[in-house]
Amino acid sequence: MQAAARKLLHAVTTPVLTGSSALRRLFGPGAARPAPPSAGDFVQTGGEAVIYLPIGMPRRERRPSGRAPGERETDAEPMDHTPRDAEGRSAASGPRGEDGAAGRDRPVRALIVGAGSVGRQLADQLSRRGRYLVVGFVDDRMEAPLPGLPILGDRDETPELVRVHDVEAVFMACAPSWQHEMAETLAAHQPHVDLQVVPSFYEAMLRGHRVENVGDIALVPLSVAPSRLTLFLKRSFDLVCAALMLIATVPLMALVSALIKLTSRGPIIFAQERVGQHGRTFRLYKFRTMRQDAEEKTGPVLSPGSHDARMTPVGKWLRIFRIDELPQLWNVLRGEMSVVGPRPERPYFVERFAERDPVYVRRHAVRPGITGMAQVLAGYHTDARDKLRFDLIYIAHQSIGLDLKILWYTLVLIVRSRDY
Repeated sequence: MQAAARKLLHAVTTPVLTGSSALRRLFGPGAARPAPPSAGDFVQTGGEAVIYLPIGMPRRERRPSGRAPGERETDAEPMDHTPRDAEGRSAASGPRGEDGAAGRDRPVRALIVGAGSVGRQLADQLSRRGRYLVVGFVDDRMEAPLPGLPILGDRDETPELVRVHDVEAVFMACAPSWQHEMAETLAAHQPHVDLQVVPSFYEAMLRGHRVENVGDIALVPLSVAPSRLTLFLKRSFDLVCAALMLIATVPLMALVSALIKLTSRGPIIFAQERVGQHGRTFRLYKFRTMRQDAEEKTGPVLSPGSHDARMTPVGKWLRIFRIDELPQLWNVLRGEMSVVGPRPERPYFVERFAERDPVYVRRHAVRPGITGMAQVLAGYHTDARDKLRFDLIYIAHQSIGLDLKILWYTLVLIVRSRDY
């Protein structure tokens, strides 16, 4: 299963840190013995999603900057920009419309994070094209003012600056982190060593195969809205799949209902509030697997798995074979869930996880699923933070093909009856 998991991640993702590599087929003659990962491939190590980065890979030669080590650039060539009012708004742009980006006849108000040479070059390119109106920079260490555009504040103030200056697009042009600099150093001096990097949430959200440019500056979009065709196909797939599965499992669900009723007190179907797409809550349905008063004394708690004393004898087997999730096919038909997607969580835990990792709410960009990448590649006891990486990778690479592969691995898990 570990080898298959590596091939799944390798087949559906593209490099984030180091260019692109060819996608390998998930199934085929070589499925039993997967080839070694290529540069930039996602592989799985336990519950972690890892980016494979060989140190010996070719490097692009860097130009000497002419600065002493640690010296920061503070000078900039004057740039010709449109006059702005006190808030940085173009005098010619007029008041902001209510129609958003669609059908606009005015430039997009942009903020650049990072006022170094790359940030200034980016500002110049954006201004020349006329599509963007750069209101200023965000930078922590730049003290001297820049000709042409102001430094509006430091990085901690970015969310507030976006609101105050009516910003519609943010460009990240920050200096490399120490991790990136270390990777470059090792690549130069230790070419025989292989380096594997656990991606940050930011890196997991990147679509490595989608690259744009502004002049000589390469840009990788953090969020790419799926097309209407993709959304239509996804929803059509959900409806057909859910309807067929409901029809096929009617006898099984009737048997399960009888077993639950005969072996424990309480309702057959358990309904619970969960957080869905766009943060909206809905009622999720499951076959009841625990005692009726499971959280009466403890309040909301995460289940420890097969050793949970609150589970009924029938409930334990329902969970092992994932049969308790079948009523959620009704949630799929109602449009509250998808067959494949990040698993929905209760508001109590969403609040806790989002407080620790604010990017957690990005899981709500898509409909939650009955099964998902985190469920087939991570374990039941995998930490929520590690599962989040898989969810972010899924959101960035979602497709019907990926959904079919996740469904296949879900069936493999069910057939193998792996404990959870």
